Amino acid sequence: MLFRSELKKNRDIQTFFSRILPLFSENFLEHLEDRIDDSFVFHLRIDADHLIEKAIVIHDDKKNQIIKCEAKIEVYPQQNAIEVFKDFLGSLKTS
Repeated sequence: MLFRSELKKNRDIQTFFSRILPLFSENFLEHLEDRIDDSFVFHLRIDADHLIEKAIVIHDDKKNQIIKCEAKIEVYPQQNAIEVFKDFLGSLKTS
């Protein structure tokens, strides 16, 4: 079964990332470049079984049921996608 959802409004995007904010530990952020591709898309796989239990767990094993998340990062010339994404996450912590 495939279910697809797309968030376009800033408020909805901020709400989504606010809810998964605990995932973004210092260790996770140190390896952020591994999750952002050349098109400035952030990739994340969340374990669906844990989500049912109201726990958010990153899971990269394709054998498990996963929820695949992709987020396009708006990057302008002279900007770094990783820094832009980290700034976005930092703004969620202060709001």
